[in-house]
Amino acid sequence: MKNDKVLKLAVVAFFILALGYWGIGLYFFPSNGMFQWNDSENVSLHNGSDAVPQWQQGAYLFHGKDPYRLISQQDPPVEGIGMMHDKMRGTMPWCPFLFQFIFPGFLPFSVAVWWGMALFIGLMSVVSVMVYKLTLKRFGNPLIALLVVAVMLAQYGFAPELKWLNVGGHVVGLLLIACLLDDKKHWFIIGVLLGFAMIKPQLAIMFFLPHLFRKNYKIIAVSIIIVVVPWLANAIMFSHNPITLLLDYYKISAETQVANGHAYFGLLDPLSKWFGINPLVISPFQMAFCFIVCGMLCYKFRQTHNYLLFSIPAVFSTFWTYSNEVNLPVLALLIISIIFYLAEKDFSIKKLDTIFLCFAIIVMAAPFTSSFRLYHFPVLAPLFQRCVFLIALGIVLNKFSKTHKKPSICLN
Repeated sequence: MKNDKVLKLAVVAFFILALGYWGIGLYFFPSNGMFQWNDSENVSLHNGSDAVPQWQQGAYLFHGKDPYRLISQQDPPVEGIGMMHDKMRGTMPWCPFLFQFIFPGFLPFSVAVWWGMALFIGLMSVVSVMVYKLTLKRFGNPLIALLVVAVMLAQYGFAPELKWLNVGGHVVGLLLIACLLDDKKHWFIIGVLLGFAMIKPQLAIMFFLPHLFRKNYKIIAVSIIIVVVPWLANAIMFSHNPITLLLDYYKISAETQVANGHAYFGLLDPLSKWFGINPLVISPFQMAFCFIVCGMLCYKFRQTHNYLLFSIPAVFSTFWTYSNEVNLPVLALLIISIIFYLAEKDFSIKKLDTIFLCFAIIVMAAPFTSSFRLYHFPVLAPLFQRCVFLIALGIVLNKFSKTHKKPSICLN
């Protein structure tokens, strides 16, 4: 009875926090500058939103214009679509086609952006239902199920996502659904979801490692088709070499990230911020290191529950390369793992691991990625935050390794 009261209090507290973050984001969404964008001036407003340049790429493609020449500003902008801002041009060569599903270029911008918002809310609604059902099936307690959903929705990253409508939020939704599905029964759907998630490869690509080690080759093949077909279509339509096109797009994307002066560039970010080393120089080393470590962990725990296995790439995706606050809600998978861990053991506030995991949940909900940390603690705040994520992941993985001597496939 006492535990039920604590659970009810926690559910209410986190739902209030979630309503606050979501409410703030939705309140500022119509006034964030997107709707004051003046396309007659042929210059899109740099307001922190992906929506404008990504809609522009789809719109140029729909009008038969080469997106790359407009992205690289080699061709003059078309009135009604406009020129993309220097700091908002990062993308990959398959993206102009895939953007059509998120910010359709064949629709007016004012309509396309609301479609993008509806799609994001729809994706997170599906995720919430899936998480609720998963938890209820596991524990049979609706309060625990509501708590997991509440904590997941109370992550600070949802506030800037709803305000700016960055495509990272859509990718998070796609990844979470893909990770919560049974990869034997729904392999085609998962492959499609992961393929579209490659709109942001820096967030999505590590999620292929568990499928590789589980030998889910059909999932990987479907995703490759989703990526390669629009990539080749882009190259063929506008007479590009596909490899050169990829490298050119990557160069622009990397320059875009560097131009964003307060961006977080991953594990070795202190070398960039404190010693002035170009992030593009150190990035390959940290990416290779994190990819190898993530791969080793995914291989070791490949036969565990989906939510726990995919927590590994979720955590590593936040610091292996460029990352921002709208990517962090992918840690919903870690939240599930933490709360399941706490619900399955004797809850005692005296135990260090329990205290730390509760602290990790608070860190995920706290606005560490707010403008305050961007301008006052651009290195220490995100570094501290990622260390907390990594330690929390280690605690829950350690428990599984001790309690499962001979693991067997247990998907959800």
